[in-house]
Amino acid sequence: MKNYRIQILKIMLFQFIFIFFNCNIIISKNTPSDTNLIADLNDELDLLLNTKISVASKYEQKISEAPSSISIITSEDIERWGFRNLSEALMSLPGFFRRNDRMYEYVGIRGFERPNSYNNKILLLINGHIFNDNIYNSPFFENDLALNMNSIERIEVLRGPGSAIYGTSAMTAVINIITKNALSLDEFRFSGALGSFGTKEGLFQIGKQLFDNVNLVVAGKYGYQDGQDLYYKEFDSAQYNNGVAVGLDWQKYYSIFADINYKNLTLSSFYNFRQKAIPTATWDMDFNKPTPYGIDQRAFVELKYNDQILNSLDFIGKLFVDFYKYNGEYTYSDTNYDSNTGIWAGSELQFIWDFSLNNRFTIGTEYKYNFQADYRNWNKDSTIFDNNYPHYLFSIYIQDQWQLLDNLSTSFGIRHDQCSRFEGSTSPRFAINYYPWSNTTLKFLYGQAFRVPNIFELYYTDYRTQKANDKLVPEKINTLELSIDHSINKYLFGTLSIYYYKMTNLIDQVVVTEPDSNQYIQFQNIGKVDAYGFELKLETKLPFGLWGNISYSHQFLKDIETSKKLSNFPTHSIKLNLSQRFFKCIYLGTELLWESERITSYNTTTDPYFLTNIYLSIKPSIKNDNGLPSIFNKFNLSMKINNLFNTKYSLPAALDFRQHSIPQNGFNFIIEASVNF
Repeated sequence: MKNYRIQILKIMLFQFIFIFFNCNIIISKNTPSDTNLIADLNDELDLLLNTKISVASKYEQKISEAPSSISIITSEDIERWGFRNLSEALMSLPGFFRRNDRMYEYVGIRGFERPNSYNNKILLLINGHIFNDNIYNSPFFENDLALNMNSIERIEVLRGPGSAIYGTSAMTAVINIITKNALSLDEFRFSGALGSFGTKEGLFQIGKQLFDNVNLVVAGKYGYQDGQDLYYKEFDSAQYNNGVAVGLDWQKYYSIFADINYKNLTLSSFYNFRQKAIPTATWDMDFNKPTPYGIDQRAFVELKYNDQILNSLDFIGKLFVDFYKYNGEYTYSDTNYDSNTGIWAGSELQFIWDFSLNNRFTIGTEYKYNFQADYRNWNKDSTIFDNNYPHYLFSIYIQDQWQLLDNLSTSFGIRHDQCSRFEGSTSPRFAINYYPWSNTTLKFLYGQAFRVPNIFELYYTDYRTQKANDKLVPEKINTLELSIDHSINKYLFGTLSIYYYKMTNLIDQVVVTEPDSNQYIQFQNIGKVDAYGFELKLETKLPFGLWGNISYSHQFLKDIETSKKLSNFPTHSIKLNLSQRFFKCIYLGTELLWESERITSYNTTTDPYFLTNIYLSIKPSIKNDNGLPSIFNKFNLSMKINNLFNTKYSLPAALDFRQHSIPQNGFNFIIEASVNF
């Protein structure tokens, strides 16, 4: 195994040296024919570095100005590497890691992703609208967020705490998906895809200016997957079909997103549906019995108005209504049913005031009322659990950003959240941005964040595997970070982040033994956690069409009281992404990932693993004067292969699984053809 790791590191190091060597050759020697290419490349790099983002402060600002550590995934990144869902895109960034328990896809960052937390420490936004539900505080990352990736303009990622602006759940990251507008699309695009495991997908998107100042965007996706017959060694006996779950991995999913804009007014809506079979016999279900499944539905409608009231005063107002519903059917001797429904509505008002050219002040307030946050569990003849927990949340936040000198700025923000179920929480943050040279940005960052316990953690009990705990208190985190962005030369850009986190009242699953000797799983505040690490990334865009980046992440989490390492995170990860353009119409991309072992919830250890993904895209670019019909320009063809070498690896499961770890997908592919009008 040691030699295997060394070979992987050698391959990645060789490819990085190749990129670096080419960068320096291009700088030292350019031919006249390269001039236009280099100019285009400089434009691309300037565009990336000067891209305005809104995830850090709820208004647009350059990455270098943001009081947070920021990463961006652009629409061209999505096209060059063929990312088909949000999880795949995030895995291209340092510090992120994933796992799949055959029900949901989970994403962690900087070591934080507790089993059965349902990703509730990450806040997900779509065009600034919070997507986490009000039952589990959960975002979605795979087909449970079946957003058409072709409709995304960019993905903004705030690393670290965001509660000073967003409130609860913005603990370890805030992710904002920005969709394309009608003017950037101005087309109708239809795609069809076929792939491994009986995958079939259809996608469409429309962008059109209907009238003067009226713009419409509609995008949708539909998919079905037969899945696989899956083997679990923990059930390997004749009683359980020798450990093979047959026909219990299927799923179907669809979504539609619509956005209509008139001058300063925007109406947005989104609906997503996914039904997924459950092959793992979690929650002590009967193994290989048809057909346990879960259905997630998520929807929202938002009306947004923004205007400049005065020359120095901007106003943003929002009204929104949200919906979430889960239905589950579970196989026991007496079939069990699960259901929860969330309905909430609210508003947000924000004022952005430029007191002077060097000072911007922001004040905002948000109110959200949860009309319905219920949880039901029942059998055919009896109701086990049935309660509704309506509650409200009121917040006020301010932020003040000063440009003290030409090369020095500061930012201070604070938010207070008052929840009807808990005492209020106050979350500050402070940032110093220093620019010692024109090509370097240093950020010194401090922040606090919190998360209130959700309905599932507080109240749910099934009298079989899980016990409620209404004594839970909010978990909190304090963070320190140094972030450095540096343009090494025209073609090479580097980032380094060094961080320290301290979390108190961490909510985690534990096994409790009752006086009658029965054992249950319960969520408890288990104590304090120290987390520290660093992330290093080098990125390049070369004039002959090669884009690439390599990153290394080191992260470590331990329980302060016991000094034990926490479960479910890789201490080390290395990522290399390369994409080469040929003839201006062919793109070949590769993703290489190596991760170290993880500790499971049962204190066993998974093996390290190495993955290779390949992506090929053909986009004809035929000129009319060469005698060939330009209609071919309307068609695109692509193929992606995941886990090219069919690596066998497993990743940790939660305590409500009998399995210590869940085997992940082996070799698989998908082919997509699309046409544009």
